[in-house]
Amino acid sequence: MVQVRSLRSPDAACGGAAEAGVRFLEIIEYKMDFIYRFMSLVELCTILHDSNIKFTQLMLMDDPNEGLGNVLSAQESFSYSWELQKHNKIKEHHERIQAISYISCWTKEPDLMAMWLLYSKNKDSIRIKTTEKKLKNAVNKFGKNHYFLNQLDAPKGSITLLSYPDTDNVKYVSFEELSSEIKKKHDRYVKECVKSIDKDLSKDEKEIYEKNIKEIEDDRIIEIGKSSFLKDKCFRHERELRACFRVYYRNDLLEEEWRKPEHKSKLDYFFGGALIYEPAIQDLPKTVEIPINHDFIESICFDPRTPAYIKDGMLKIIRLVKPDITVEESYAFGYKLDNHDFSLREEL
Repeated sequence: MVQVRSLRSPDAACGGAAEAGVRFLEIIEYKMDFIYRFMSLVELCTILHDSNIKFTQLMLMDDPNEGLGNVLSAQESFSYSWELQKHNKIKEHHERIQAISYISCWTKEPDLMAMWLLYSKNKDSIRIKTTEKKLKNAVNKFGKNHYFLNQLDAPKGSITLLSYPDTDNVKYVSFEELSSEIKKKHDRYVKECVKSIDKDLSKDEKEIYEKNIKEIEDDRIIEIGKSSFLKDKCFRHERELRACFRVYYRNDLLEEEWRKPEHKSKLDYFFGGALIYEPAIQDLPKTVEIPINHDFIESICFDPRTPAYIKDGMLKIIRLVKPDITVEESYAFGYKLDNHDFSLREEL
């Protein structure tokens, strides 16, 4: 989608053409659906050959604070999170979240120089382009196949999901500020709880305090379902979009046992908890592969700093796997005068 805006000349204060009402056009190209990822030649060829993309365990990310949003969100549910008010339990829960969570990270910013510098330290990385829709389709298909209701006859140890994968933009936050807000909310919550247990309260007064308690807890600092997309604000230059899910393993409970009428009212049967177990952290895979369609990758782009002879060699290797691959150019490090005609008229 292309949006054209009419703007006043930047030289409006200087008179001349600007005073005569001359305006210029700013053309902004929005490709909101395109997403990008930077990778090595080996990783790209593996994706093209295997038709899979890898989701990586959250604990393997460079940012040690990944998953902290999930912990704070759980902590905010005061009625169920008494243990998460203790430092050692918070850390233990964080480690567990990082172990069972898997993500695939993308960016909406194709040519930010900081991204090339960060993810192409040897000046030889490749940027791939796909669409948010294609990523969601691949992830949702995987999620449907591994959802617990479709894993009833799966053997013990099979990857099983209790909820469908999520894909969304990352929101950059200060976890310290979120924690401060949750602490203030907790203080209000405790005060109302203390008031509500006064034995001299009337029934109506007690109901008022109970209503206040519920309203405090329901007034979320962290939106339900969005905690996996919170990241420290120092990473905001990445403009990240991510897909994520949590991995559990199918246990040995037989489908016939799970379907017995007497279990229907039990929450762990209704939500799938009775069908899974959480393996030890060391037994979880480092990556989980998600099948993709052959047209998942729209195009590739070499690091603009890559020497031409290396780029040519890499392209020959890539075309052994995918002969019709589309190659785009990046001008992130280029000299503007070499790539654009800035002249106003032809030379005589």
